[in-house]
Amino acid sequence: MTDVDLTGQHARQSLRLRGWRPRDPSWLAAATQFPGTLFFNVSTFAALTYNATVAEENRRIWRPDFFGSTLFLVASAFGIVAVGGRIRKAWADLVPRGIAWLNMIGSVFFMASAVASYVLPGTAEMLGPRLSGAGTLLGALCFLAGAGLMFPAWRSAVESRQRAHPAGPLTDPG
Repeated sequence: MTDVDLTGQHARQSLRLRGWRPRDPSWLAAATQFPGTLFFNVSTFAALTYNATVAEENRRIWRPDFFGSTLFLVASAFGIVAVGGRIRKAWADLVPRGIAWLNMIGSVFFMASAVASYVLPGTAEMLGPRLSGAGTLLGALCFLAGAGLMFPAWRSAVESRQRAHPAGPLTDPG
């Protein structure tokens, strides 16, 4: 979103299959959220395929869900750092910060859902089945709203970049 303008958005760029930017909070957010997503996929697959005992359910479903939620919280914190490093007064800058905070709130809901879905060994019941379902729903809605705001945020970034540099596309600084 930061290296594109209206003229250069359709220009061919060389493909970089991997990059190492450990000091870039945006890169750290993506690098953290990716394994979190994999953990969620593992827990979803396990929930659909196994007729598990309580111990197996906590090991195969709850733990990956909890680890994924933890990584989503960390990724959301990196996202907030990436967009909120400076105090900005432009209205357009509020949208990326809003997206980052929506993702953080969604991550908190996902974590609440993960904790509530822990299955108690003695009773074979979840800690909080209603909270588990509500946390998943509200977390997903926060992520959906954040994704819905991405296009206007991208458009705003491209337009402001075009106003700042009307001569043509910018080149990648690194």
